[in-house]
Amino acid sequence: MSDVSEEHGADGSTSYVEERDGFVHKVSVDQDSDGYIDRVYVDTDGDHVLDTVLVDSDDNGVVDIVLRDTNHDGKVDYIAEDRDHDGLIDTVVADTDYDGVPDVHRGLGGTS
Repeated sequence: MSDVSEEHGADGSTSYVEERDGFVHKVSVDQDSDGYIDRVYVDTDGDHVLDTVLVDSDDNGVVDIVLRDTNHDGKVDYIAEDRDHDGLIDTVVADTDYDGVPDVHRGLGGTS
């Protein structure tokens, strides 16, 4: 069963918290209270840890940045971006050995 609650921050932001079976599953945040969700934090693997951040940086309703913490160490391991805002991911930056340094920067034209 899923329950959604609304919370208001001192900074004027509004958060919608979705709980499933007593655990937070998703938090949607309207940071500037313009009626558009700017960030969504999600538990993608069901372990009760929010591990993915979806960002709509231009308020068009399309996610253009995805941040993932795949090993739950509190550091972002994977970033996917839609730099030209066409709805397709253009760039992926990964840190598969979790040392804080991207292994390779992959774009549409190959690696750089």
